[in-house]
Amino acid sequence: MGISLDSIGGAIDSATTSVGNAISSATSGVTNFLSSGPASALSSIGNAVTGALSSLGTLIKPLSGVQLPLPNPLFAYASYDYVLGIAVLSDNQLNNPDKGYMNSSVKLDLICKSANSDPTNRIQTTFGQFDYFIDKLEIDSTIGLEKGNNTNMHTMSFEITEPYSMGTFMMTIQEAAWKSDHDNYLQAPFLLTIDFRGNTETGQILSVPNTSRKIPFKFKDITMTVTEAGAVYKCTATPWNSQAQSSHVSAIKNDHSVTGTTVQEVLQTGEKSLQAALNKRLQQLKTDKIVNVPDQILILFPTDVSSGGVNSSGGDKEDSTGSVTSVSADSADAIAKSLGLSQSTIPANNTLVQDPANVNDIGKSKMGFSDTRKGDAPVGKDNVVHDANGNTIRSNNTIDTKQSDMRFSQDTDITAAIDAVILNSDYATDQLQEHNIDKAGMRKWWRVDTQVYTISTKENLGQTGTKPRIIVYRIVPFGVHTSKTTTVGKKAPGFDELEKQCVKVYDYLYTGKNVDVLNFHIEFKAGFTGKMGATSFKKTIDNKQQAAASGAESGDKTNLNPLPTGQAPERKLGVIPQAVNFTGTSTSSDGQGGGGIEDEKTRAARQFHEAITSAAGMLQLDLKIIGDPYFIAQSGMGNYTSAPTQYQNLNSDGTVNYQGSEVDIKINFRTPIDINQTTGLYDFGKSSKSAPVLTWSGIYQVTKVVSHFDNGQFTQVLSGPRRNGQEITGAGSSSATMNTSNEKKDPTPVNKDPTE
Repeated sequence: MGISLDSIGGAIDSATTSVGNAISSATSGVTNFLSSGPASALSSIGNAVTGALSSLGTLIKPLSGVQLPLPNPLFAYASYDYVLGIAVLSDNQLNNPDKGYMNSSVKLDLICKSANSDPTNRIQTTFGQFDYFIDKLEIDSTIGLEKGNNTNMHTMSFEITEPYSMGTFMMTIQEAAWKSDHDNYLQAPFLLTIDFRGNTETGQILSVPNTSRKIPFKFKDITMTVTEAGAVYKCTATPWNSQAQSSHVSAIKNDHSVTGTTVQEVLQTGEKSLQAALNKRLQQLKTDKIVNVPDQILILFPTDVSSGGVNSSGGDKEDSTGSVTSVSADSADAIAKSLGLSQSTIPANNTLVQDPANVNDIGKSKMGFSDTRKGDAPVGKDNVVHDANGNTIRSNNTIDTKQSDMRFSQDTDITAAIDAVILNSDYATDQLQEHNIDKAGMRKWWRVDTQVYTISTKENLGQTGTKPRIIVYRIVPFGVHTSKTTTVGKKAPGFDELEKQCVKVYDYLYTGKNVDVLNFHIEFKAGFTGKMGATSFKKTIDNKQQAAASGAESGDKTNLNPLPTGQAPERKLGVIPQAVNFTGTSTSSDGQGGGGIEDEKTRAARQFHEAITSAAGMLQLDLKIIGDPYFIAQSGMGNYTSAPTQYQNLNSDGTVNYQGSEVDIKINFRTPIDINQTTGLYDFGKSSKSAPVLTWSGIYQVTKVVSHFDNGQFTQVLSGPRRNGQEITGAGSSSATMNTSNEKKDPTPVNKDPTE
């Protein structure tokens, strides 16, 4: 059932024509964070920039003087406009983002910039300097984890208008690339800049603090149309680091078998790690003289996710005389040093690895194989099992039951392989324990974050036409809410705390105070049901084979109930009844590789993973708002990552933190019931201010943001489901969600050996 409320009159009032007048009272308390930017806000806390371990297990930068929710910073002005620009980046600026393109004092070589800004800074071509017009920018950002993926994708498109002539724009980007030492301009890194200017009540034009956004990108397609007015180029592009997610990079090229006792050992440091196997193939290209300098693939487990943290790229260096010189971050050694990596001491690995002291909890987790949860133990090597004469040394022919060969076939995606390893580890099953749910109802899961560094060498240009790259897959903690795996009729914990973390709140109150919302569309899926496995975790094939395979009975008597017993639907207006079907026969993570026997907890982890990587809900919202710079993601769009703060949805640079947790907004709907025939005013009812729209109000998870810049208008569409079960009476309980402590009595007792 689709419910469109676009046509409700009076809801928007004068927001689209005079934003400043509509919200002057709402922005009277703009915080220091908005008026001065995060750097100023952080200065008041002295040297405490290293932060502390947050509840999600990563270093944070505390913000002072911030009170949620935050207003749109553009609303502090009578009117405002945006300025778009495109520049080219050098390798050092790309690899060293905090001191490169994110540093406002660094002058970038501009290709074009709207509003004739900085007119003398343009690329000089053979035919002179030209100005181009950029508009119709659309940034499509996937904010949540969807379709089984533990990573995010972003795309963008824009139009470039070249007045009077044709072809000079292509020459300009070509010469711009050459100026920054990129021989192949189609493979060069470019930068999209977005700045906002506001008019004060006195008519003064000012740059809006803390709203500039910078996104490194790579051109994907350019289509040119020529008219009598000149040429129009329709361009599509992807953020620079999206190359790591493209199939020609992320697809494993050969069948691989990896092994180890910890997640880090399986994926990074082990003799037979996934990282070692991937780089061995890349090194073979050099051995076969196909390339001179091979690409490198790294799988990392950082404790500090920010690019400006302890292991920040590049930087300045002070010599013995006190002089400060810039440190280049465009060689392989410099990039490795900036990431805090060193060469492995295991000869068979021969890749860059992390110091175990700087590895997060995901990498430190054990794989969980044992005598009772049997893996596919690797076979001992011939040079160990046999001596020089070919005799078998039986004492060396041992099997480590804590290891298992995990097999991945050709064309398996690297991120899928990473997920398969972690799902088989103790990390995934430990996070399903009830005590690991925090007061906001969040669990720690993981996310794969990508970076792509360029090595400044021209040795491959004659072979590949491109520079070699260091491609990084960072595995970082990621907060997910338990409301997607709550039992029937029960409320998930933490909604009150989750509401406090909402950076943005939208009030559709049918009054002049509604200044953000332009229109919205809500889809109510009446036939929606949650889906769980068709078979009890205890009855899976792996569990039935466990005793026969191991020859030992597990000491773990757990018999997991996928979901604990709930309660019948409440007979209360506004409560949406829940339903669960036990019909699932597989999950998206099945068949992605692996090895060994699953137990009940591992199967539960797969079910939970399936639930959080699908944007499922009975209510799906598309909310069109007046554009807010907060939702323009720049962190994680190149090699730059902002430091997270104590607010799970807010980065220290003022942007949305989609890299550390799911993102939520609060929406309050209130519409009249009827017109009061006596007063002639709207009648909103007496029982409750929000009773008529209780079903629709609440916390919504944002899974997608589309930002539009078109002819001076900046709007955004926020999409995502409403959190399930918010309207259910009573406090939420951690025990009402999927946990590895949800035990049930097994009706079939174990038959003991009569000789015992």
